Amino acid sequence: MPAKKLQVTQDYVLARQRAYPPAGDALDAIMQALSVLDGKAGINLPADAKAWIAACQAVKTRIKKKT
Repeated sequence: MPAKKLQVTQDYVLARQRAYPPAGDALDAIMQALSVLDGKAGINLPADAKAWIAACQAVKTRIKKKT
């Protein structure tokens, strides 16, 4: 009887979670992109989006990044 081969399958969800940048970095990039777009070329963000951007910027002001 031939030996059975061991097959290992990796769950793609876990593989992607490990490969993606941290969620905080992604949210920061989204916030920065939205803040640049707001008010340009006829793009006006909703009030709740502007409030979220302001809250994020307040955190960045209050807690400085160490270089």
